[in-house]
Amino acid sequence: MTMVNSRRRRSVDRLFGNLIAAEGNDIRAPLRDSIAQVGTEAAPTLVAWLSDPDDLTRWEAINLLGVISPPDAAESVLEFALGEEERHARWRAFWAVTRFDTGVTVPLLRRALRSRKKGRSWRAAMILSMMGMGDAGPFLLDGLNHPDPWNQWEALCGIKALGLKGAEQNVGRYLDRDYASHLRYEATLALGCIGSPQSTQLLKAALRDQDPGVRWRAAMSLGRLGPSALPTLRRRRRKERDPEVLRQIESEIRQQEVWGG
Repeated sequence: MTMVNSRRRRSVDRLFGNLIAAEGNDIRAPLRDSIAQVGTEAAPTLVAWLSDPDDLTRWEAINLLGVISPPDAAESVLEFALGEEERHARWRAFWAVTRFDTGVTVPLLRRALRSRKKGRSWRAAMILSMMGMGDAGPFLLDGLNHPDPWNQWEALCGIKALGLKGAEQNVGRYLDRDYASHLRYEATLALGCIGSPQSTQLLKAALRDQDPGVRWRAAMSLGRLGPSALPTLRRRRRKERDPEVLRQIESEIRQQEVWGG
């Protein structure tokens, strides 16, 4: 290591330490920018911080590695994403992996799909879904049957990212009122991304749901389908009483009318 590189790394360490100690995004944002401006030379320091026991420290390190995307750190970032237990840092790591050269990451992720460690294969599937890779589909469908609601939510997010055709019935069951609101909301959005005739029928029914959060998302999702949704949205506009849902319905109607509906 040259003397210049040594000084640069000490500078990154100092900046990163200040970042972790800082309170408030108005202070943290310029510190993040300063580290990002160092570029790939910051990577070894940031990779080392990925093993820190503090959750926030790991989140900040993986976030910056995603921003900088240093090629030499691709495998380290991927391994972190496949092994991290803390949810916020793990999801930021999922995003970070998508920032790297897919020629490097996708073969490694596909290999991880075959892992006997279910957590590892599941995380690989989630990242692949964020990249639009259909390999993830069977894993996501299995995830809908997982007993942990967090895994169910992740599966719905992955299906939404892929717009996974054939998942409509499995996703549609999450509209049932027995499920937690956050699962019902994600299912509604996922159906909009699938955009098939079956998902459209499920969304039309969701537009009459008792929960305004479901109705709001159903209106937005139907709007994605284009002018064919206009009659349904116009009918619901006459009956809707929740102001936020009504605004969303009206917004979708206006947009479709501008497009010639």
